[in-house]
Amino acid sequence: MNVNIAQGTSPEQAQPRFDTDPSLSGLSFFGVLRSEFAKLLALRTTFWLSLISVGLFVLIGGAAAASLQALSADDGFGVDEAFGGMSASTVASGVASGGLFAMLLLGALGVIAMTTEFTSGAVRSSLAAVPRRGMLYLAKAVAVFVVVAAVAVIAMLFAHVVAVMFADALSLGSPFTDSDVAQIYGGTVAGILSCALFGLGLGALLRSSAGGIVLLTVMLFVVQMVLAILWQTAGQDWLEVLLEYEYNSVLMSLSLPGDSNPSSSVGAVATVIWTAVPFGLGWLAFAKRDV
Repeated sequence: MNVNIAQGTSPEQAQPRFDTDPSLSGLSFFGVLRSEFAKLLALRTTFWLSLISVGLFVLIGGAAAASLQALSADDGFGVDEAFGGMSASTVASGVASGGLFAMLLLGALGVIAMTTEFTSGAVRSSLAAVPRRGMLYLAKAVAVFVVVAAVAVIAMLFAHVVAVMFADALSLGSPFTDSDVAQIYGGTVAGILSCALFGLGLGALLRSSAGGIVLLTVMLFVVQMVLAILWQTAGQDWLEVLLEYEYNSVLMSLSLPGDSNPSSSVGAVATVIWTAVPFGLGWLAFAKRDV
């Protein structure tokens, strides 16, 4: 930016005129995205939540694989009847069971990625640097999506490798040669990404880390338990429908094996809707409400 002062005037009377330097580049989305990546990766919370998610995923996946292998070796338990046969998809479902905890932890990361700036007051500086709130919100969402996707894939990969060490039915190449295993793993990763964006929307909407994480926990665990108890008690058809389409159920349907199972496609549509509602409301709140 150049400053021009009219000649023939004293410094006290001079009125500076600011001209834009045409050689300077304007605000770009990728520049904002780099900044959001840097802020997200600088949070110690990101490191710890990611590390715990990977650790729990591997621990639970390995324990499930070892348990299923032990059951298959003991004819007295009848694993073929109880678990539908010791197939690769059976073991993969056990490996993916650790994904539920990763959904909560990485969903909490989505909440914190948004609320930490409101808590510290740094959001004012961010909005001063990036006055286009929609661009800033989208950049945060992309940064969270990429980081969570990387953590989820790494966690799934490590859990699979550990499970292969314990279960004979699963091999290193199963995700590439068995469509059921690929669907189980891919659906689990998709569910984790949904929770991260769900949490980001809650963070923008509530502007409270505690409130966002508690509400996410309620949606993932409490609602399903309450509906299940009510359905078992009352046995009403409408409760069964609610139980089928509540958030946790549609996330779990993403990782059900079998191309002939219609719930996977229905679950995908329901998951998009469940994710889009808080994400869109958070976008509107972030764009319209005062800081």
